[in-house]
Amino acid sequence: MKLHKLTSAQVEKYRRALITFLKRHGDRRITRTGINWLEQADATQLSSAGTLVLCALKEKKLIGLLIVSNYGIDESYIAVHQHYRDKDIAKQMVQYAIHSLGKLYGRVALDNIPSLKVCLANDMVAFHLFKGPTGKLTLWVGGGDWTKEDVLPYS
Repeated sequence: MKLHKLTSAQVEKYRRALITFLKRHGDRRITRTGINWLEQADATQLSSAGTLVLCALKEKKLIGLLIVSNYGIDESYIAVHQHYRDKDIAKQMVQYAIHSLGKLYGRVALDNIPSLKVCLANDMVAFHLFKGPTGKLTLWVGGGDWTKEDVLPYS
């Protein structure tokens, strides 16, 4: 498996395929707002600080996708192809994001055990509990050089 950071031009070229992948392998956990962000993000947004579109590829086949905007404060989500789960692909993608961006934030619903495991396996810290956009109890998590003050205005 190889991790590949997409440029804004590559995102624009493969946008439809990326969205299809998220819808098919996101287990209906990625919000409509998250999908909308990827549908509408322009070159400026895609190349802004704290933004990352990362693909996991196996023999040129997309098996994982991680999207981060504004270090995860605006958007952060991950999907792994159902046939490649439990192979630490998500863990490696999150490690890459933390290392590449310096810090990473995410909102994870309490019932999303696989995502919570990935966050904890990457030493991310849960620091704020709130009701998420779907009404579920959700945790803000942070990894790398994070601070509560970065996200509290968004809570």
